[in-house]
Formats: sequence, C-alpha cells, structure tokens
Amino acid sequence: MMVNINSLVKRKLIPSFISNIYLMIKYRCFISLKSEIELTKNLIIGNKTRISSFVKIKVNRGFLKIGENCTVNCFCFIDADIGNVEIGDNVLIGPHVGIHGSNYNYSSREKLIIEQDLVSKGIWIEDDVWIGSHSTILDGVTIGKGAIIGAGAVVTRDIPPYSIAFGVPAKVIKKRI
Repeated sequence: MMVNINSLVKRKLIPSFISNIYLMIKYRCFISLKSEIELTKNLIIGNKTRISSFVKIKVNRGFLKIGENCTVNCFCFIDADIGNVEIGDNVLIGPHVGIHGSNYNYSSREKLIIEQDLVSKGIWIEDDVWIGSHSTILDGVTIGKGAIIGAGAVVTRDIPPYSIAFGVPAKVIKKRI
C-alpha cells in the first residue's frame, strides 16, 4: 500500500487542536479543542454543528459527512476508515456512541480474521435522528428520518423513519406520533 506523505504529515504531525481550529474556520462549526479529528479531504462538517470534548473521528479511505446543526457529544467514536458514513441535518448523538462504518471480513477459515480485509457497506443516518447514550451503530444500516435510538442499543439492521428502537440488537418498539 502506497502512503501519501503529505496526507501523513497533515494527519499525524499537526496537533489536533490546530486541526480543530482549522476545521472550525473552514466549516463554521464548533469543535472542542480536546477532540481528535483527522485532517482529510474526505470529511465535511455542516454549519452550526457542535462536536464536544474527547470525540474521535477517523476517516481514511472512506468518506464522512456530518450535516448542519448536529450535536456529537463527548467520548463518541465515528469510524469512516474505509466505508462511507453520512449523518443528516439536526441529528443528536449522545455521549459514548460508537458509529462503525467498517467491519472485518471473516469468510476464510484458512486465514486469521486480522489478516483478512476490512469490508464496508456504509452507514446512513437521516435528518432529525436522536441516538441515545452508549449506543452502537454498526456497518450497513440506515436509520430513517425522525427515528430515536434508545440508550445502550446496538443497531444491526435498518430502522424505519419515525420509529423508536431499543435493545441489543435494537428492535422497533413503537412509532413516533
């Protein structure tokens, strides 16, 4: 795998608080200086979005778009390492939420899992979604517009618009009226 030296320098040698100031100016958003966001051309952050302390955002070969007027609370991890993650407008993401846009391939029994490639289907979180604290959103799901994900849920399949889902794995409990 060929490494782009300019990209490596930007991502690894520039202190995160300088990267965050640059991103705040570029996108007219607020990012805590205590968060860690990798500088990459594959990242878009919407106007008026707020990213709290100790958030880690990892984008490598994938693409991450966070919409306008979103809130990403403290200790969240968003991984768009190889897959695409798209978060709509006006989305509330509670503290300690993990959004994982890739997964290990495990189809070969002859190879160790760690030696197999990463795979990704992508994640789509539509507008006006609330994701409760300590939830995990796994690769390959779409969370529909206006949905609510209860605290501690593990989302492994699509959640329809205006649904309320809880549990491990997350199941739709009822519809929003």
